Amino acid sequence: MPLRPALLSAVLLPTAACVSGSDPTACLHSPEIGRSAQSLTPGDQIEVIVYSAPELSGTLTVAPDGRLHMPLVGPIDATGRSSPEIEREIMAALKGELRNPGLAVIPLPGASRDCTTP
Repeated sequence: MPLRPALLSAVLLPTAACVSGSDPTACLHSPEIGRSAQSLTPGDQIEVIVYSAPELSGTLTVAPDGRLHMPLVGPIDATGRSSPEIEREIMAALKGELRNPGLAVIPLPGASRDCTTP
């Protein structure tokens, strides 16, 4: 599945501003690229990118019951949790299924989220 240009810009451009020699994972969790600690609510959408299994990648929506549903992972309680928290839970669930489940979880703009506000 090809990555959307806006998604690539959101991930790649801000990382260029990271200081050489700094922890690269700190840059990935920077609020400047939309991975803030803002809590998810029903109706919010996230983009899940599973590098080692692209067929598992896609857009997920937090259901009215506050859960995300993903193949091989099952339901995940998402309401009140941040995208990095969700990413860790998906990673833990996929470790039993995939050899190297590298992934990214990126919140998408939506009705309850204003991406122009840090």
